Amino acid sequence: MKRTLRNVFFVLTVFVISRACVVIGIFLGRKFLSFPADLSNKVLEKTWWESLARWDAGYYIDIVLNGYHYLPDGKTHNIAFFPLYPLLIRIVDDITKLSPLMSGIIISNACFLVALLLLHRYTEKYHPDSNPDLTAMLMAFFPFGVFFSSVYTESLFLCLCLFSFFMFREGKTMLSAIGLFLMTATRLAGLFVVPALGLSYLFTRVIPFPKKKSPLKGRELLNLVVWGLVAISGFVCFAAYQQISFGHWDAFIRVQIAWKDRVGNFSSLLSEMHPDLYNVMNIVPAGILLGASILFLFLKNYRIYSVWGLLAVLIPLSTGTFMSMGRYSMVFFPLAIYGGCLLKKTAILRDIALMTSSSLLVVLSTLFAKYYFIG
Repeated sequence: MKRTLRNVFFVLTVFVISRACVVIGIFLGRKFLSFPADLSNKVLEKTWWESLARWDAGYYIDIVLNGYHYLPDGKTHNIAFFPLYPLLIRIVDDITKLSPLMSGIIISNACFLVALLLLHRYTEKYHPDSNPDLTAMLMAFFPFGVFFSSVYTESLFLCLCLFSFFMFREGKTMLSAIGLFLMTATRLAGLFVVPALGLSYLFTRVIPFPKKKSPLKGRELLNLVVWGLVAISGFVCFAAYQQISFGHWDAFIRVQIAWKDRVGNFSSLLSEMHPDLYNVMNIVPAGILLGASILFLFLKNYRIYSVWGLLAVLIPLSTGTFMSMGRYSMVFFPLAIYGGCLLKKTAILRDIALMTSSSLLVVLSTLFAKYYFIG
């Protein structure tokens, strides 16, 4: 009990300090930076927390206020964004009577705190090779961590992802499927996690690898099918809604043309391979995520994450852009766990990593506050 209280207090402290870094960055941005030239006369804000609503946040708030809209006109529409997060904002807003913006901030920060608690416990129990305190700090001070406190889905996605993996490893497979159901109603990337856990389910419960002569377990195979159907049902429900409302089950994909995203457009990647700051902030996380996913194939206790990591980097890159790779990498929590493993025995490298990461968190929060695109 004493150890549990100590861990909760530690995580809470890390959460508060890391969120303070975000707030400091926002105040610095509001004080010393000007908006980009094309926005200098368009942004009117009264409170500092409005700086946590940038880009995609406007679409989520629009969904809460006006519902979904879509037309095949080549323009941006909010159907590109999955429904669970705006639904939660609507529920919290109805209860608190605050505002969709404030409700979104509350949800994001609450989910991030729960995610850090889950990450600490998950690391402690299933990754004894790593340091759970250091893992929690690496996640909390992740350079792009401003998204964990803004009106974005990153915190909710991370929380549900950790819950799904935790329940799966605890042997509570249907609870893990429910977590995946909610994930696939949060972001398309939730579908990348399903095959990672599905393959683990197949080779540990249906066809145990060490026992090559074991017969196929029919009941476990049926359970796997049911598990998989539940896991993807969040996405299926959203697709069904789009078919009924707009006549296209894939409207969320069709609308991506407005953002110039198109599967198979690999040649566009070459145009982004030049070393300006924006490209570096996306190319470096993409390289780290890809390299780690390949490495994890050869590490027994990390192999379960490889498929998820490979899909999370290769599918977005297949649309011809490195855009948002920093955000995709920040929810790949095995990076923080493995970082905790690598750095736990080297105090100097650990301190350098945390100081660098927390400093970047402040800097990127400063840029985020003034609409400089960091995602």
